[in-house]
Amino acid sequence: MTPPQTNYEVNSDWTTLEQESVFLSQIGDETSLDIEIAGQSVEGKPIRRVSLGQPIEGTVLIVCLQHGNEPASREAALAQIRDMAYSTNPSVLSYLNTHQVVWIPTAVPDSFPSRRNNSNGVNPNRDYFILKQPEPRVIVESINQFQPNLIVDAHEYFTTGDDWWGATSQFPGAHPDIADWEDRIFNYGRDILAGHGYTSKHYPLDYSSRSSLAKYAPARHTTGLLSETNALHGDIHDRVAVQKIILDMVIDFHEENSAALTAAQAESLAWARTSKGPDKFKIREQYMGRDVTETAYFSGYQLSEPLDPLLIDMHGIVVDENLFVPIQQDARLILPQILDPASMDKQVEATRVPWDDELDESKLRLRVRTGGETRDVMQLRVRTGGETRDVIRARVRTGGETLDVLSDSPEGF
Repeated sequence: MTPPQTNYEVNSDWTTLEQESVFLSQIGDETSLDIEIAGQSVEGKPIRRVSLGQPIEGTVLIVCLQHGNEPASREAALAQIRDMAYSTNPSVLSYLNTHQVVWIPTAVPDSFPSRRNNSNGVNPNRDYFILKQPEPRVIVESINQFQPNLIVDAHEYFTTGDDWWGATSQFPGAHPDIADWEDRIFNYGRDILAGHGYTSKHYPLDYSSRSSLAKYAPARHTTGLLSETNALHGDIHDRVAVQKIILDMVIDFHEENSAALTAAQAESLAWARTSKGPDKFKIREQYMGRDVTETAYFSGYQLSEPLDPLLIDMHGIVVDENLFVPIQQDARLILPQILDPASMDKQVEATRVPWDDELDESKLRLRVRTGGETRDVMQLRVRTGGETRDVIRARVRTGGETLDVLSDSPEGF
């Protein structure tokens, strides 16, 4: 068998959609590569999803070409798909025996090769929470089906600067274990690129939309990496070369750390299902720019009308028969984006519901021992800076650990 080559490899030009179809079909016929049409674009073009390996120890999802004028990652992904599918390297085969790689090489085919938006004139990478566009729905459905423990969102950027901008999500409220692993893969990528003589920096995601795939990954309790190569540095070969280095790095990182990534995922899910908060979240009050980060203590949202069943199904949202949406659920970090009264992306009218403040032994409180008796503290007032203040949240040091103690009531102990 002679493995196929991409148009980029043969002619130093971008591989067309038709050439991609032929390229992947040959690989699927000759190897164990699984190819499926995962969905369709606005214009009805197929969105192909391909996969290799066994998800025993974890799955990585690699998404390319959300913006049609950023095709370098797509070329790197097509070459990686071929190289891994035909590989006889024992280390690659060992990895694929216990790990799975899922690629969506052309996430938005309508916009290729020159447009940023899809054929509805919408930036698909701003749609992950409200899911109005068909292309992001394909990616979210893929997350639901494959449950990846690592998601890579590959792009290019068009300003002067370094060869690669990588980023963690900077998503307020994300579980610290997820945030830690996002920092680790970012720094790992920077070290690898430096070894190849490329420069890099942290992408300033704090100024970007809350609803990109890189933001959505930690909201789904998954480690995410935004990878942006510089489209203005060098020629087509330079653009693709950096993408190849990053995608190869991702596979190495996944192999080395998959168990820890899965553990972080489990810790994040456990927190989402059980924690009483308070919750820290940033919601979209502006399309771009600095949104408001808030710390809130509440039990969930009361809807005034039913939520779109598509959002319930795609995000896995729990809604009870009284249209109450508890904050303690897997979709915890998604809820404020689409339900909070302050969010510009709210999909229904909803109100925050406070926790029931009735005295309950199961609730976290501050307990002190005084005069030989143990007493629960229902109200704590401190004097600082010449002012008297009620305390809602206290921090104590016990058993060598620092613990946060919350009041039962949003009004204080």
